[in-house]
Amino acid sequence: MCSLIWAVIGYNVLTDVYGLTRPVVRVEASLQLPDSIDPSLLDQYPAPPAVNVSVCFTLLSAHYKGLIDLKYSLVADLLHKHILPNRFYFHGNRTSNQTTGHVRARHNQLTCTSHLAYQRRDTRDVFTKVLFQVSYALSESSLYRGNSRNYPPLKPLLQHNLHGNSITSQTSFFRSCILANCSTDLQLSAQLEQWNGSFYSQESGRSFILGSGHGLVLVVGIFNRGDDSFLPTLTVHLPPNIHYVKVLPTEDGPIGCDVSENDNRTTVYCSISSFYLAAHAKAELRFLLDVNRSTTPGDVIISMNASSDNYEHEDYLHDNAVRLVLPLRYGVDISIHGSRSPESLLAHSPVSLSSPSHSFV
Repeated sequence: MCSLIWAVIGYNVLTDVYGLTRPVVRVEASLQLPDSIDPSLLDQYPAPPAVNVSVCFTLLSAHYKGLIDLKYSLVADLLHKHILPNRFYFHGNRTSNQTTGHVRARHNQLTCTSHLAYQRRDTRDVFTKVLFQVSYALSESSLYRGNSRNYPPLKPLLQHNLHGNSITSQTSFFRSCILANCSTDLQLSAQLEQWNGSFYSQESGRSFILGSGHGLVLVVGIFNRGDDSFLPTLTVHLPPNIHYVKVLPTEDGPIGCDVSENDNRTTVYCSISSFYLAAHAKAELRFLLDVNRSTTPGDVIISMNASSDNYEHEDYLHDNAVRLVLPLRYGVDISIHGSRSPESLLAHSPVSLSSPSHSFV
């Protein structure tokens, strides 16, 4: 395939027309990565471990058989979490996850070059896949003269592919898993307590007395029965008449929560742990809540669910949510005073069972 450029040259009355063709080249690119990355290497060597990334190109053209200069840009770790730094870098300053290079490729020959992507020592996310991307273009030094020496050389054209002259490839961290599918398995439990330690639940028949001045404590327990859970979060949905006060600190320190309100309903988003909840680990969060004094009696629902950023099999999702019902009732103080006649009974005295009388006020 060629691209045709017309050159018109006039000499007095005569005009010569020349067709200059620019060769079209097609580039097949590939990225070669290791099958997996061993995170334990971070603790075994003083130097940071590195991943060998090979960038390969094959040049194909029907009319151009010479050398072609290609320039490219290689970017590492495109899937990293934005709340965390890049897990891999190419240069010594540990800040750049991008590098550039160039290769000289020949028709129908595989040409490769390698780069070392260094892993950060403080890498915490070993759950998200590691994605690399390379974008390429023809270098300005790639010129083509064809069969004519009378005109300036032409730059070949790069045929555009469906992927836009860039490709991606990914690998993952090696994990020793408890479950066959490396799934986490979060289990959620919850209960409501009064500030003095009394329990409130629909099953026990206990009700929250409106106007009593007491507060509520929502106690939520999370147990991870599966593999490590990365960035586990808890979401609590409160009805309009229940107000969120604060979340109490745990033994590991304060808990980070974000609160949003929509249609008078409050939603609380909390991080269960700093980065991950280990396999067979437990966590407990305690929320201080307040009941609106002007609310009407009835049953209110507090719902919550736990989720993880990494994979959790659908068969394990049934116990990720809990729904609590809190009965709200008015309280009435009743005092009972009474008397009876006779005031006492003598043993072995013949007294009719119907003779005693009682009166209450």
